[in-house]
Amino acid sequence: MHKHHKLSLIVEFTALFVLITSMVWIGQIKQAGAALVTWQLALPVVASFFVLAGFLSNMYFRWIDSAGGKSSLTQRNQIFFWLLALSLLSVWCFAVIKTFWNTTLDTI
Repeated sequence: MHKHHKLSLIVEFTALFVLITSMVWIGQIKQAGAALVTWQLALPVVASFFVLAGFLSNMYFRWIDSAGGKSSLTQRNQIFFWLLALSLLSVWCFAVIKTFWNTTLDTI
């Protein structure tokens, strides 16, 4: 197991807990009819980023372990991993932008 693998798992699951808790909290605020402030939306955005970052780092560590160490990774495998990581981060960015765009339109 990679030396940072345990830390990555802790970050991922702590962020997942914060994400779920903040979504429940935002749901309660919306049910009460109160308007959301930008910082209230920032909490699940930051938490979701750390969930995604933890997922990607764990995937990378597992990939290194299954390949037999960092020296065994080929250039093609690294390119494939980084394309996958960039596509996941792009989808995350698109979702965040769309969320803030829709929230801004709701307040106008």
